[in-house]
Amino acid sequence: MLKEKDLIILSHLRNNARKSLALISRETEIPVSTLFCKIRKLENNVITKHTSIIDFNKLGYPIRVNFAVKSRDKKKLKEFLLNHKNINSIHRISNYDFFIDVLFRNMNELSEFEEELDRYAEKIERFHIVEELKSENFLVNFS
Repeated sequence: MLKEKDLIILSHLRNNARKSLALISRETEIPVSTLFCKIRKLENNVITKHTSIIDFNKLGYPIRVNFAVKSRDKKKLKEFLLNHKNINSIHRISNYDFFIDVLFRNMNELSEFEEELDRYAEKIERFHIVEELKSENFLVNFS
């Protein structure tokens, strides 16, 4: 279980990972040296990756589809998914094998992906993302 100070630090990093330690220190009244040590400990324990959240539409990938997939051969499907360039994220889920978030530049790319996916899948549910209302927002406003 994390202490409240750790959660406050995580909240600041979740809100803006590029915020300077000096600014976080001023806003939280936690000394910079303490922040540095706590963040290093969190990086070895809780923080798995520093990343940027991208507007995929502006990057040229306006089509976003989530798939729930039950496989014929879980090992082969997993290998296919892990190596496919259009996949943003993969999750193992109950009732199906995988839930995947996939991005495409056009309908042809989507169609080609679905044809490949059909080779490995026993059952597929498709969910076209129409609008993202909230993303990566957990612990952003902890105080």
